[in-house]
Amino acid sequence: MYRVHPQTIRVGELLREGAIGEPLVVSAEFRFAADRDGGTFRTDAAVGGGGLRDVGGYCVSFARMVAGEEPDGAHLAAFIGSAGYDEWATGTLGFPGGMSACFATRVHVNLRNDAWIYGEAGSIGITSPWKCEPGSKLVLRREGAEPETFELGTDNDTLYGIEADAVVEWLEAGECPHMTPEDTLGNMRALDALRRSAGLTFARESRG
Repeated sequence: MYRVHPQTIRVGELLREGAIGEPLVVSAEFRFAADRDGGTFRTDAAVGGGGLRDVGGYCVSFARMVAGEEPDGAHLAAFIGSAGYDEWATGTLGFPGGMSACFATRVHVNLRNDAWIYGEAGSIGITSPWKCEPGSKLVLRREGAEPETFELGTDNDTLYGIEADAVVEWLEAGECPHMTPEDTLGNMRALDALRRSAGLTFARESRG
């Protein structure tokens, strides 16, 4: 849903305008608080629970969107608890064009849930990049200029309403330009590369 939200669209516009020059580094965090007693797929290792395949997908998606290409290097340092899922992890992605990304994802640890893009001539910071909450600030810092702040946050119903509107708008075309099927597959490939690097596997995966 965040990929079709006006806040994310504005980030893409700023990058295409060259507002911060060439993007070189992305830093992103996303976490949620899960009950250790189970009862939810988020802490069920058999079906892919844990941070990476849930909130980590947002961080990876964001980095790939900024880079505009697929990573050629991926590494994940994950704490895999006794229940078999990644309770917290930090990851890095390298891209052919030279951009690098670092991210953190947690199930049981507090994080800021923000994202930053650092470029040759400035930076872009987003206080609520994933849920795009009311009060979220997108801050553009151009080298030698005063910061510019955009407040594009919405409530939760509007967030998912925008996603539904995007489905309606692009249904006949067969794909949405803000999140194409190939983009989705690229994200899954990157996530698989990250978890391979950490030795993270799930019991119900096909072995064929």
